[in-house]
Amino acid sequence: MIDRIGNILTGAQSAVVQSIKNAQGLLDKVQAKLASGKDVNSAIDNPQNFFLSLSLSQKASDFRRLLDGIAQNIEAIKGTSTGAEAILKIIDTVEALLNNARAELYPDGTTSLISELSDEDIAAILAVNPGLQYFPGNRSFYRLSAAPATWATASAIANSATIVEPPGVTGVEGVTGHLSNITSQAENDFVHAIAPVNAWLGGGDGAVEGEWRWLVGPEAGQQFWQGGVGGSTVGGSYANWGGGEPNNSGNEDTVHMRPDGRWNDQPGGTAYDYVIEWDSQLFLPPVDPALIERAKVYTEQYELLLNQIDLLAKDTQYRGLQLLKDENMRTDFNPEHTSFLITEGIDATSRGLGLVGHDFMRLRYITASQESVREAKKEVRDYTGRLAGDLNIITVRLQFTQNHIDVHKSGSEELVVADQNEAGAELLALQVRQRLQSEALRMSMQSGANINRILS
Repeated sequence: MIDRIGNILTGAQSAVVQSIKNAQGLLDKVQAKLASGKDVNSAIDNPQNFFLSLSLSQKASDFRRLLDGIAQNIEAIKGTSTGAEAILKIIDTVEALLNNARAELYPDGTTSLISELSDEDIAAILAVNPGLQYFPGNRSFYRLSAAPATWATASAIANSATIVEPPGVTGVEGVTGHLSNITSQAENDFVHAIAPVNAWLGGGDGAVEGEWRWLVGPEAGQQFWQGGVGGSTVGGSYANWGGGEPNNSGNEDTVHMRPDGRWNDQPGGTAYDYVIEWDSQLFLPPVDPALIERAKVYTEQYELLLNQIDLLAKDTQYRGLQLLKDENMRTDFNPEHTSFLITEGIDATSRGLGLVGHDFMRLRYITASQESVREAKKEVRDYTGRLAGDLNIITVRLQFTQNHIDVHKSGSEELVVADQNEAGAELLALQVRQRLQSEALRMSMQSGANINRILS
């Protein structure tokens, strides 16, 4: 309205109107300051402060976006630490189970609940006993004599012969051998390969002519042949007489193997080589069936605990991240992604920790499991320590980032913020000024009207 009356005003009145308009413009700016709280609301107000403030504000926003990722990674580490601590508790339970199994199943120094040697046991025995050979067909060890001897001397030497007990295998020390008793064609071929010479065997018919029995070893007393030439085996036993044997020519009451692998009866006073046999069943004491059942129970409990470790490793995740299943986590600390921390994961499953399944039928399996448990416990504890270190770093960086945001935000505000008291006083002054100018314009226009009436 004021803009439209400029052509009917005097010069003085137009000046007053212009002053009123200027005051209104200033008044609008002050009201904008009070409304926004800023002294600089656009580049027109102060280009340098406006753009510098905008830059600081944008920087603060960039860091603020990092806060969420940093905070979420802190929660991921906390969750992983909880899962790792739970796994440690399960490992402690596994360790207690192994200790209990060792004490209950092997209280008297025995090393196995199995009534036969393992491949590892056999290899260990052969390694410390040069010249000793093993025949798996009847699980016996054999060794050729050092020198020929009569049957009686050979038998006496064999009956007192022992083999060296290797570390980790019990029951071997003190077990004596005997002259070999042949009970199958396979064993006959094996012994013949060891001694392709005249060699005493452990049989004879000195007690009753024609009743050929094994005289030594676990088979002592068992009859394997009845009669002389043209006789027969007894009860499905094995014999390998040469043609025309046994013929008892010259009171031949003992049996030997000829260089061709066939048997012959011979007087015991002849000096022959001989093969000593050690039956592996003599190394192992009878096993209590109740202990075998208890071993099975321990095995089941052990496998259940390993399964719980696997489930904990699987269930410990945060927003899909599984540090306990060997995944890594990156935490960025600046918008340029040049400052960051990699939190490495581990495979905390039972297999990843080396806790493989074992039965409890041999002591060395328990020993191996106990060692694996100690190593697994150390690995998980070391990892929780690394997690704690990463958590401390990320927490410090979270606080630093928050402070960094506050600094940028404060710097931005200081460049554009308005002094509310000053702006309020300025608003009041402009309002008073505008009222005075309006009153002056009113009085000027009233005076002009009076003059016009007088002149008219």
